[in-house]
Amino acid sequence: MLMASSWERMADSRLGGLVRAWERRSRALAVLLGTFGYAASLSPSLIPRSPVMQGVVSGVSLAAWYAVGVLLGRAWRRFRRWSGLVVELRSAGPRRMLAGAWAGGVAATLIGAPLLFLDDHRALARDMGMPEPGVVDVLVVLVMAAGVFAALVLLWHGVRRLFLVLLARLNRLPSALAAPLASVLVLVLVAGLIQYVIVGGLIRVVGDRSAQANLTSPPGTSPPVSSLLSGGPGSTQSWADLGYEGRAFVSGATTATDIARVTGQPSKEPIRAYAGRVDGRSIEATVVAAMAELDRTGAWQRSTLLLFTTTGQGWVNNWSASAVEYLTGGDCALVAVQHSVLPSPLALIDAPNRPREAGRALTSAVLDHLETLPADARPKVYVAGESLGAYGGNAAFTSLDDMLDRIDGAVWTGTPSFTELHRSITARRVVGSTQMNPIVDNGRHVRFASRPAELAADQFGRELGPWDFPRVVYLQHPSDPVVWWEPSLLLSTPDWLRETRVASPAAAMSWLPVVTFWQVTADMPGSTDVPSGKGHNYHAEVVPTWAAVLDRGTPAAVAEVTTAIERRAQSWE
Repeated sequence: MLMASSWERMADSRLGGLVRAWERRSRALAVLLGTFGYAASLSPSLIPRSPVMQGVVSGVSLAAWYAVGVLLGRAWRRFRRWSGLVVELRSAGPRRMLAGAWAGGVAATLIGAPLLFLDDHRALARDMGMPEPGVVDVLVVLVMAAGVFAALVLLWHGVRRLFLVLLARLNRLPSALAAPLASVLVLVLVAGLIQYVIVGGLIRVVGDRSAQANLTSPPGTSPPVSSLLSGGPGSTQSWADLGYEGRAFVSGATTATDIARVTGQPSKEPIRAYAGRVDGRSIEATVVAAMAELDRTGAWQRSTLLLFTTTGQGWVNNWSASAVEYLTGGDCALVAVQHSVLPSPLALIDAPNRPREAGRALTSAVLDHLETLPADARPKVYVAGESLGAYGGNAAFTSLDDMLDRIDGAVWTGTPSFTELHRSITARRVVGSTQMNPIVDNGRHVRFASRPAELAADQFGRELGPWDFPRVVYLQHPSDPVVWWEPSLLLSTPDWLRETRVASPAAAMSWLPVVTFWQVTADMPGSTDVPSGKGHNYHAEVVPTWAAVLDRGTPAAVAEVTTAIERRAQSWE
């Protein structure tokens, strides 16, 4: 025990002294680069960020670039030692002047950069129709950034201390083996702490709360009285089994009276089938339950069948669902299954394949059943999903050709760029089109759009060719961080930040290592708190999109449907 303590003190003294010497020599460069990263992080990105979120981004960027400066300082120190190069300002006066100018410049940048970018953030907020930030928000950013930076520095010193302790415990091993082994042990311990304690603990806590919330009902909802809705009379799924989002989905169903009032035509009562993620029920069993609901309600006799892949907690965009109900005169059946009770980000971390499994299972079950029906008695099949739902729904198809062969149309909204099919289709875009608005085969079957006008012409106003059936649309806003976020943003520039950007907040963005990744990451939590048509908020634009995919409704009729859904939507929010 005495020997271990002596070795620990010796290792702490030697290595600690080395680290302190390294930090003294590299501090100027580290502070300079850290200040640069901090200032760059204050530039606007896709949507307005709250002061707290901006402070987090700035603190992380400051720490990351500071760390780069430390590493470069260490490399410079070793180069000087190897080469014998001496760089020194001998005169004390100029040296003090240079040091004072450097310190003053750093301080001015730390305080002045938030004010410098304030007008740009205000312009972005005005463009989004959101409250503009003020000087008080700048103070919050400064305090938050300082706190995050301090926390990360303390965390680093804690990890370093752990390394020294482990190195001391490995005193019997050769030094060439002890240091690498201690490093590996530290990495394993830190990774385990992050994965099983921090992330795992978060998933457990949020999962418990989400499970409790899943037992409740949205305000103002009650079990349906129509037998054509899951949870209603005769349903194989009880109201309790639907889950929170399932109850919201069936409660949002449009009635035949609602449809007839808007269209002026006789209408049918739409069918909405839903199966919740009951404890212990697998995805396959949940899909079987949803299929039983389709059988019970006579969904196979409707002209249109729409399959939704849901987000993490089972959410379905009621704008999209209602649009199809109005445009088909109620002659439709909508079906969805819940695959998780966790919010989408945690659901993706906890079980990344589960949304894909849900999309494949539901789509395959429905299409397989349709093969048993006479060809002239089958409803047309459409698929849809938003965000994690689009990610999962796309997984039901191996390629665009496979999608076109198996369904009659699709509307995907806010599809994450890491979705394999979305990525492969985007890569097929013609030269001259952009990643934000790709043109594939001159829009013959699939079209990308940020607004309805882009269903007929690209973002530069160039008309597309004839639109054949089946029709597939990927709605994706230029300001939607969910679409444009990907891990590669850490170290590489995406095409959408290289190409010409029109009518997009990204037009003012420039890519920087680490900084841009954290900016877009920080944009995601507030991406639905923006007006419709921006960020990750897809509302009114889905109505003309579905009208184009279904080939139903005049512009005037679509406008009336949009107005009707907008009035009803107040009860969903």
